[in-house]
Amino acid sequence: MRLSRPSPLTTLHRSYSGGSGSDSGSSGESSGCSSINNRKEESLKIVKMALAGNACITTAKAAVWLSTGSSAMLSEAIHSLVDSGNQALLLVGLMDANNKADKKHPYGYGKSIYFWSLVSALGTFWGGACVSMWTSTVDILNPKVVPSL
Repeated sequence: MRLSRPSPLTTLHRSYSGGSGSDSGSSGESSGCSSINNRKEESLKIVKMALAGNACITTAKAAVWLSTGSSAMLSEAIHSLVDSGNQALLLVGLMDANNKADKKHPYGYGKSIYFWSLVSALGTFWGGACVSMWTSTVDILNPKVVPSL
C-alpha cells in the first residue's frame, strides 16, 4: 500500500517516458495516452504561466531598482531574470520532448527535458561563478581602503 504521493519529478518523468503515472497500471491504451498528453499539456501550461509571472516580477523589480537605486533591488531583479531564464530553458525542453521519434532520434525526444534542465542548472552555476570571479578580480586589482573603527 502506497502512503505518499509520487514526487513532481517522478510524475514528470513518467509523463515524458510513457509511464502510466500510477502503480496499478493503466486501464487501457487510449486512456493511458490521453492521461499522458493531459499531463504534458498541463506541464507546458504551468511553465508558461511561471515564465510570464517571473517576467512580470523581473520587470517590477528592475523598475523599483531604477527609481530607487537600491543594490538589493538590483540583486533581486537579476535573481528574477535568472529564474526567467531557467523557466525558458525548461519550456524549451518540454516543447522539444513533444517531438515524435525520427531517423536521427529513433527513441524520441522524451529525455530532452533532462538535458535542458541540466543546461539550466549548469548555466546558473557557471554564471554565478563568473560573476563571483569577476568581482573578486576587480576588488583585488583595485583595493579599497577600509576605515578603522
